[in-house]
Amino acid sequence: MTSLAQLGTGDCEAIHQEWLKQPVNAWSSLAFAVVGLAVLASARSASGADRTNRVVFGLLLSATGIGSFLFHGPQPDTAHFLHDLTLVAALWFLVVVNTAGAFSANRQTAAAVFLGGVAVLALGLLISPGISNALVGIVIILLIASNVVTWTHTGPIRLWHAMAIGVLIAAVALNLAGRTDSPWCDPSTLLQAHAGWHVLAAVFLGLYFMASASTRSGIGVGMS
Repeated sequence: MTSLAQLGTGDCEAIHQEWLKQPVNAWSSLAFAVVGLAVLASARSASGADRTNRVVFGLLLSATGIGSFLFHGPQPDTAHFLHDLTLVAALWFLVVVNTAGAFSANRQTAAAVFLGGVAVLALGLLISPGISNALVGIVIILLIASNVVTWTHTGPIRLWHAMAIGVLIAAVALNLAGRTDSPWCDPSTLLQAHAGWHVLAAVFLGLYFMASASTRSGIGVGMS
């Protein structure tokens, strides 16, 4: 049974009185995990720091998928925290490896900055869960800045970056269309724009990560 008056927090789909509260948004969340598993699989053909990066980022994306699935699906008490932290941690990882690769930082420093940043982000979300959107925005700005720094050192990989940016633009459009206050919001349909955001955001992260691989080939977050 579905209560159309009981909507998700900003993501349109109605809340169902079943195990999966928002089934469309929940299942589509697993796109992050699928892309994460693909990145993990690609680690077999890599070596050194690049292999470490692929393993870590693949695990972070997989965790993002699980966190989002829990948030939109069973909705346990910890789901909101996991949903927010896993995504922002994946974005923060990209910031760290981009910057570390551009400035040839050592692996121990990169690992310390990444883990310290995740600790700060987690503390912020625990103290004030409502700042999640602000944190994502801040980390995205840092990601853009790290990307600019990377390009000044190595130059962009134009095709892959262009594809990633195109997917990101489409993903953001679906995110806006899938808001509860959007004129395109229909809480009862199976065609949820927020679900499309999940899929395209996951594809963007995978494309961007692969597009940036050569710029960080000398650095990883592993301690070995």
